[in-house]
Amino acid sequence: MKINEREIVIAICAFIVGFYFNSEEGSKLFKKEDTKPSIIAYVVSDTCQFCNKLLPILEKLQTQYKTKLNFIKLDISTDDTKKSAEELATKYGIGNFLTEVNGLPTLGVFCPNGGKEIKHITGLREESEYIKEFDEYIKNIKTTCTKEGDYIPVAESRT
Repeated sequence: MKINEREIVIAICAFIVGFYFNSEEGSKLFKKEDTKPSIIAYVVSDTCQFCNKLLPILEKLQTQYKTKLNFIKLDISTDDTKKSAEELATKYGIGNFLTEVNGLPTLGVFCPNGGKEIKHITGLREESEYIKEFDEYIKNIKTTCTKEGDYIPVAESRT
């Protein structure tokens, strides 16, 4: 079997590139900047008038921010929905958030892993205020979510 120079060069280059990508320096250089979406958790109840006004606003914003923010509705209208909300909050690592709700609606902004709450908003706001808060958070996510685990690359996101 005869191997020509071109094949040898290609094999050597492939080895070097593969080695570099797997090295610490290479993985830092070529690390994806995208993260899994940060969490926007909102606590609502069917009997809350302000909650019912908030829902269409958040539906619109969910579409607008679909790649950057993951909206999670935590409905506490009944005992059954409250139990489901607690399970969902625990699943996303924000179980303590429900214990800190002092009024409705309540909205929390969390780092991508769900552990670190960045903003806590109680009551209804104008849509433009939510946009301002979300844009500011997205702009500063890398400095806001700095502890290990706050900022998770796409490859490690939800299964």
